Amino acid sequence: MQNRFFITIFAISLFLTINAFAQREATDSADTKAKCLTICDFEDLISDSDGDGVIDKLDREHDTPKGCRVDTNGIALDSDSDGIKDCVDREPF
Repeated sequence: MQNRFFITIFAISLFLTINAFAQREATDSADTKAKCLTICDFEDLISDSDGDGVIDKLDREHDTPKGCRVDTNGIALDSDSDGIKDCVDREPF
């Protein structure tokens, strides 16, 4: 949950930085509209298709099963290093 908070803050900061940069470089309103990010672009930045709390842009395992705990890269945890994810391992330790 803490990772989701920090990633959301990062995505919002990135969105605002890019948007401010585009507005600063724009010379007229038409140019501004062409260079600024849209809401759809922002939603793509923070989308999390597998619901593991790690945005897709940073997620190294895009098909994490629902309910699996993941590390900061979105990879399902394997506490005993036996090659079976904890969420499906009958003996996770």
